[in-house]
Amino acid sequence: MLSRTVIRPGPRALSLSEIWAFRELLYFMVWRDLMLRYKQTLLGVLWALFQPTSGAIIFALVFARGIGPVGVPYPLFVYTGLLLWTMFARAVGEGSLSLNNGAHLIAKVYFPRIYLPMAVLVTSLVDFGVGALFLVVAMWFFHVAPTVAVLLALPAVVLTALCALGFEMWLSALGVRYRDVRYVLPFFLQAAMFLTPVLYPARTQLGWMASHGVPQWLLGLNPMVGALDLFRAALLPGFDVSIPVVATSVAMTAFLFVTGGWYFQRVESTLADVL
Repeated sequence: MLSRTVIRPGPRALSLSEIWAFRELLYFMVWRDLMLRYKQTLLGVLWALFQPTSGAIIFALVFARGIGPVGVPYPLFVYTGLLLWTMFARAVGEGSLSLNNGAHLIAKVYFPRIYLPMAVLVTSLVDFGVGALFLVVAMWFFHVAPTVAVLLALPAVVLTALCALGFEMWLSALGVRYRDVRYVLPFFLQAAMFLTPVLYPARTQLGWMASHGVPQWLLGLNPMVGALDLFRAALLPGFDVSIPVVATSVAMTAFLFVTGGWYFQRVESTLADVL
């Protein structure tokens, strides 16, 4: 009798050596995304300033007296939050569609599929860098001098980037099979911004939790809470952070990143067939 061998694709492990070998492709993808985003615009990359700056101005006018920490100008307080949140929301929002938008590439040539959400993240980091330049100007305008705590800014940005990439891997992989993701995600991100201490300090939520006997570390289950607190503690004088909240946020970010990578590699082998 003739035997028959059936070959099926299996899940591929995310190989750091393979990702490094294709690094030039990542540079090209990031450059392409930046060119497509700002091509034929009058202000070019300065549009990266529009969302956090306009948001900070609007909220500063609405909350004229401010609800930020004592001694910190509210426009500066809210801009630091919006700057980091905009990077996160833009990476997650666009990264969740990266596999669907890159279907023509996936079907034609092999490359590490993780590069598609990674390119979106790096592009968002470039926009963040432009916004950070304006933050330096804003700190000078409000006479806020950085201290040695500014070293915490880098861990805060890294924590946000890993959190965003974790969500990107989960949502982009889910979005291949369930197209509802692209419709649900904008509402989720909008609601999440108001549930996250972007426009108000985390102590507002911590005070409510303490008065109701709720453990404060639970606030860190929202991974962006710890990142925002670290970022503000790095830049704003007298801004305190809750160590349990930050520790929980770090653990939650690690969980999202690891599980997101696991699920992404399970879906990766069948992307060309599904798309």
